[in-house]
Parts: sequence; C-alpha cells; structure tokens
Amino acid sequence: MFKMPLPDLETRKIHTKYTIEKFNILIENLIKDKLLRCGLLYFFHLFIVGSTFLIILFSPINIFFYISLIIWLIIMLMHIYFGGCIFIRIERELLDDKSWKGIWTHLFDILEYFGYEITSEFSNNIFICMAIIICFTIFLKFIYFL
Repeated sequence: MFKMPLPDLETRKIHTKYTIEKFNILIENLIKDKLLRCGLLYFFHLFIVGSTFLIILFSPINIFFYISLIIWLIIMLMHIYFGGCIFIRIERELLDDKSWKGIWTHLFDILEYFGYEITSEFSNNIFICMAIIICFTIFLKFIYFL
C-alpha cells in the first residue's frame, strides 16, 4: 500500500501543537475577545470548506472550480499531516472543549439523538465518505465536461 513520506507521529504532534500555539498568539494579538476569536475562526473555517465544497459540487469547470480544487487538495493534505482538521483543533483549544467537532458537532448531535453512538471510528468514516464524494464528483466532472 502507498504510504506518504511523513515525519513520525511524535514530530507531527509537536508541529500540530506549535501551529495551534502560534495561531492562538497571532489571533489573540488581533482580537482580544476569546468568544469573538472563536466565532470568527469558525465562520472562516465554514466559509472556506463550505464555499469550496459547493463550488466543486455545483459549478462548471472554470477558474473558481480549479481554485477550489487546489484549496480542497491543501485541506486534504493538511488533514493527513495534522491527523485531522487543524481548524477544529484550534477551535477546540479556544473553546477549551475536546468534544467539539466543528460543524460536524451539530450533525453528530442529531445522530446521537436518534440513538447512534458517535465513536472516533464513526467520525473518521463520515469524513472519509465526504472525501470520497468530493473525489468522485471531481472525477465525474472531468470525464463529462472536458
């Protein structure tokens, strides 16, 4: 099986912690209110992921599609490197809430209400399914529109 040449897990954990700390210092210097910082980061995160997702799914192949594709590729590589979403990790740090899963929190709350147990494995499977949907959509667009 193909394995990406990444630094070992401990090194990536150090890089993740360093990234979170530096981002928090930077944003804290810009915005003093902690709740506002978290809200702005959450909406920025939602905007980047949501807009690129919608453009990839619904727009024709044009410059915006390619820009969104590049952003999505960067997002996926960051997920692989950081072992998950760095934005959610920063949001967790700001909220001091390890159970926070970003926009997924609301979906998972609904699923828990209907009796589903939300495990780490279940969450990862949902994320993988979303990545497959995006990749499949991109593949189909290239086949049918190029």
